Amino acid sequence: TMTASYLIEQLAARAPDLLIPRSLGFAALGLFGRGQGLALAAHELVVTGFVRVARPMFARGEREPEALARTYLAFLARLSVLPLALFPFLARFADALVRLLFGPAWAGCAPVLAVAACGMTLATPWYLAPALLTGTGRAGAKQRIAQVSLVGAIAAGALSPRIGREATAQL
Repeated sequence: TMTASYLIEQLAARAPDLLIPRSLGFAALGLFGRGQGLALAAHELVVTGFVRVARPMFARGEREPEALARTYLAFLARLSVLPLALFPFLARFADALVRLLFGPAWAGCAPVLAVAACGMTLATPWYLAPALLTGTGRAGAKQRIAQVSLVGAIAAGALSPRIGREATAQL
């Protein structure tokens, strides 16, 4: 079940790479990839370490539901500080950051960065959910969530000519 979840998550993450070039062209895919890549780099920087530490802590707390709830809320409170500061900053200053880091030729990826950063801000409470589900032995639920994500990614990619790069960034 964990392997299936991982494969489904990877398909969902790669759906834009397969769908955007056909509908919007390779230049749009490049801009999308650069904007999304910047947002994901920030996500890796401020989220991934917490999640790696949280999973074993959640596994220990499974036997004591009250302790698990306290552990989850404590991790969430600590985790939320950086994303809730960094992602809105990225969204607000996306154009300036892109121009500073990559020059004006890449300015077209700034709206993708801004939308992705907004989405990541809203997703902050979700970041610990996969670690909680796998740590407590609920891999089946994680797989179902991954399946829904895949359907959403494919639908957004298929609709990308109508909704544009910015909205597709919510993948």
